[in-house]
Amino acid sequence: MSLSSLSGDSGIAGDSAIGGDSAIGGDSAIGIRAGGGISAYISGALITTREGIVEPWAPPGQEPDNRPVDDGKQMRRWEARVRAQVLDFELLSAFSFKVEKSKQPVAKLLVRDASLVELPRPSTSYLLKNQLQHVYDAADLRRDRAVEILSQIKGIETYFGNLLPLHPERHKFTFELLAAFLRATVSIEMRIKHALAVPRPVEFSWQIMPMIQTPGHGSFPAGHAAETFMVATVLSALMKTPFINTLTGEEKRTPEAAIGEANQRYAFWDDRLARLAARISVNRVTAGVHFPIDMAAGLVLGLTVGRYFVALAKGEETRLGSYGFVGEAYADKDFPWSEPLEPSFPWAKLLIPTEPLSVLVATSIGSVSVPAPEKLDKDSSPLRWLWSQAVEEWK
Repeated sequence: MSLSSLSGDSGIAGDSAIGGDSAIGGDSAIGIRAGGGISAYISGALITTREGIVEPWAPPGQEPDNRPVDDGKQMRRWEARVRAQVLDFELLSAFSFKVEKSKQPVAKLLVRDASLVELPRPSTSYLLKNQLQHVYDAADLRRDRAVEILSQIKGIETYFGNLLPLHPERHKFTFELLAAFLRATVSIEMRIKHALAVPRPVEFSWQIMPMIQTPGHGSFPAGHAAETFMVATVLSALMKTPFINTLTGEEKRTPEAAIGEANQRYAFWDDRLARLAARISVNRVTAGVHFPIDMAAGLVLGLTVGRYFVALAKGEETRLGSYGFVGEAYADKDFPWSEPLEPSFPWAKLLIPTEPLSVLVATSIGSVSVPAPEKLDKDSSPLRWLWSQAVEEWK
């Protein structure tokens, strides 16, 4: 199972798929599912079968039970593609967007009228003076990283899946949750990219000559950085969330997890998750399609949005820090986390929800309420239901 197969109308590998636990007959399965499949041959056979076994009409003696209204637990009854559409609405319905069209335009992602992230657009003169040579110099690494770069154009879940004890059969709800968050993150980043319309490195100089096709959208912020740091943030929170007894709703803590909110079994994975996200991000500069500043802005976006998604999924009333990227104060730096063995950078702090982002060249601009009680009933939220199912998979 891949995250991309869980997007939109396609559900899990398409509407006609019956893979996983629903397969009929193991290796001998012939691709038919109960009530499914679009085939004139099968439909004709079902017509004659009905004529052969159905008796004269008799009113049923019992009607189906009335199901609760807007109950998150009903999510288990729906197809994956339907759950995806429900989640997409719930995740994106709280966001709005605006741009300050000043001398240095600023894109603002809002949650119920409060800024969650603010990203000022870097000017072309700044990029030319401070950033372009970093991209040119990074080309020296292309031959060494070519396989990574090509495989990471799509399919970043492969890397997280091999870093962690993460498997599509054991963690199907985790995959479904991450896919929903990724779809929302891509929608957010594309809206910002469209608004700020920052040119790509190759638009400055033919000497960049990227090793892959330059994407057909703006350079800032970097989508791979936003997506990988969002995934790392969510996985960190998911793996360390105390287990929930789905029958009683009470937390089931191991002795090691009794202190604070963290499941200590996974306490040391943050460093690995952050390093992997940084590596995938830097590869986009190496490929010649991004500036280092794009990565830093994507990191701030991914971490902040990831924290918001986690708070929303947990359904707990809280206030979450909101941040603004410092922008051109980033100066002429390369992406400072490009060296995975750098001992001075606090990797583990990246994924702590309460940690300030000042180290990430971002400044606090306030806070937002997550979730607003009048907007989200935590007991009926489809997202909260999916989160609880994913948490259970990490026992």
